Amino acid sequence: MNNKIQYIIIILIVGILLLCIFPLDIGIAKKLSDRAVLVMFGLLGVGLLSLLLKQTKVMYAGLFCCALLSLFLKGESNGSIVFPNSNNLPSFKVLHLNLSSISGNYENAIKDILAYDPDIISFQEVTPEWNAFLKTRLANDYPYDATIVKINPFGKALYSKTEFKSNQTYHNSQTPLLGVTFEKNNRKVRLISSYLSQSINKQGLADAKSILSAIAEVVKGTRIPTIVLGDFNLVYWSNEIRQFRSETGLKNSRRSIPLSSLDLPYDHIFFTQGIQCVEFEDITQNQSHFGIYGSYQFDLIH
Repeated sequence: MNNKIQYIIIILIVGILLLCIFPLDIGIAKKLSDRAVLVMFGLLGVGLLSLLLKQTKVMYAGLFCCALLSLFLKGESNGSIVFPNSNNLPSFKVLHLNLSSISGNYENAIKDILAYDPDIISFQEVTPEWNAFLKTRLANDYPYDATIVKINPFGKALYSKTEFKSNQTYHNSQTPLLGVTFEKNNRKVRLISSYLSQSINKQGLADAKSILSAIAEVVKGTRIPTIVLGDFNLVYWSNEIRQFRSETGLKNSRRSIPLSSLDLPYDHIFFTQGIQCVEFEDITQNQSHFGIYGSYQFDLIH
């Protein structure tokens, strides 16, 4: 392989890296950025293949860009090397799922949810039919709820073992946010459920930014430790989520992405200072993504 071809490949590798880290607001670039984890492994493969072919320049470029992309992705995830140990302060568990992900028997799905024994369950895409089913099925284990029922994907419900001290809707009637406040051993926590529609065009991205801006105003306007969760339909390293987290100081619960699945991480649980994430898990059912689960405790420092 002559030098000219090597330099073309190197320019292509660097261009792909830059599009993953600084995606343009065009379809192909955003799809490439969304699949940054796969791109990272692709760059690793290019580096190793170039090593076998003794193409030193391409090898260095592939491995170096792979390392940079790896550091970038890690920097946008949970920064802890390991999750914190229990500090004996009040803790609580949260499980979130989109009801559209339930493809099998509804009763089995509820049993899978209850097996995690969460303190709060977050549901999205809550339609009138789902609302009636959940109220009946969860009444004994989760007697307290706050709901926004819609015939579109923006319906939400939060079910709790303990009483909510307050609940409120934010933003607007078309794309409402559901917020509640609850207490653990007399310490308050605010939880905000959000749903962003799939951002397939500029209008979709504009709507997503509007909702994220509304959430940011709520988070910045309170001193109560806050959790923001939901289906954002954006990967956590996207420009929109990075800007949102920078503005609010929210931390990411995810430390990694399950490599056994090609599902993109579009659902998230973010949290503010005053809270620590001690466990996080992507839940699967029938080998498909089902939801996310996190365990949290109050921070000794705050």
